[in-house]
Order: sequence, then C-alpha cells, then structure tokens
Amino acid sequence: MTAAVELARSYWRGLLGDVESANELPCDRRATGAGGEAPLGELELELPEAETARLREVCRTRRWTLSTLLQGAWAVLLGRYSRQDEVVFGTTAGGCTLPVRASVGGDGPVSALLDGLQAQMLESQRYGYAPLAEMQAQSGVGPGEPLFHSLLVLDLDDPAALERTSYPLVLISAAGERLHLRVEYDGRLFDAETVERMAGHLRVVLGAMASEPEMAVRELPILTEEELEQLGDRARIETEQAER
Repeated sequence: MTAAVELARSYWRGLLGDVESANELPCDRRATGAGGEAPLGELELELPEAETARLREVCRTRRWTLSTLLQGAWAVLLGRYSRQDEVVFGTTAGGCTLPVRASVGGDGPVSALLDGLQAQMLESQRYGYAPLAEMQAQSGVGPGEPLFHSLLVLDLDDPAALERTSYPLVLISAAGERLHLRVEYDGRLFDAETVERMAGHLRVVLGAMASEPEMAVRELPILTEEELEQLGDRARIETEQAER
C-alpha cells in the first residue's frame, strides 16, 4: 500500500467513518420490480438575471463560489427532508465525484455552514484521486448499500451532454447570466409535482441564504409563498370548524 493510498483512506475515514446510512429523500413510492432502466423525469429551473446577480454578489462579498451556495442549500433541504442533522450527498465537478458531508443542525449561521463546505471541498479535492468505491469503503455504510441518494453536478457547460447516472435524484447546474438548474429523477420514485415542490424549496433557501447569511441554518425558510398561503387557508378552516 502506498503512502498516498493510506493518506486518502485516512481522510475519507475521518470524514465518513460514522456515517451508517444514506439520507432518505422525500420519495412518493418505493421502486418496484427488477431490471430495466428506470423512467427518467426531468425538470428545468432558470433563475432570473436579477435573482442570479444577488446570489453572485453575496458569493463575491463572502468569497464563496456559487457552487458552494448550491451545496449549502441542498444540504439544508436534505436535512429537512430526512429529518437528520448530518447529511451526505455527492458532488461532481470537473469529472470527479466526491462525497460531501454537512452538519445542518444546531444554532450555527449560514455563513459557517458555507465556509465549512468550501473548505471541505478544497481538502477533499486533494484526495479525490481515490475511487469513489474506496471512499465509500471508509464509511460506516454496509457493503452494497449506497452512501448517498442524490448528486449535484456543478458548473456543467452543456447539461445535455451529461451521461445518465444511477442516482435517484440529480441536480445539474449551469451558470451564466441566469443560473440554470435541471433536476433529473427516477420516475418510479417521484411524481413530477413532488420534484417541482423541491425545486421551489431550493429557490427559497438560496434566496434566504443570500439575503441573510448570518441567519441560523435551522431558521431558514423552505416553503414557497403558495405553500404558505395554503397553510394559512388550512389553519383558518380548522379554526372556524373548532369554533362551531
């Protein structure tokens, strides 16, 4: 065993050693049947120029990359969906796929989360020469079990050129004057409406992070205006029924 291999194993063991299972996604159903290729669903989301500019401005001011902001937003959503404070997902950039781990519980601010993610990515890239299977072998996840169910593919020049992956949910970003996002998902597991809601949540979290980077991560909103209105209507109906 070479020194480089041992260094990589030590790094990934330190990052992932106590991770015992993948974070669950908000699936509508479990996959049924065996064999065959899963039906691929797709959703496109493009942020307006002004909204993209606000994201870029906070990144410039705080010395974050837009990719770090996206990772942070997805980490928050994954934590909310799985109801776990520790989350792991995959990130592909420059053709290399790396596991990303984030702590999204407690009272820490958004800025600390994003600073930590950016520092982690720089350090992980030093050991990105290890195969993904070797990285996963250093985790507490059992053999044959996935380390993560979702993948972020960052700064892809041509999203259409991406080869299909086996992950149930893939978020692909292409940065320009407008931030373009594409979500690819396993149609056996997700309804289109569910993925649309998730895309709406992602947009809300990105906006909140950019507006208030010192907000506690646990206080970040995720619900869209439409969802909040629906909750308000439901609460009013329940109140009226209780008063009868």
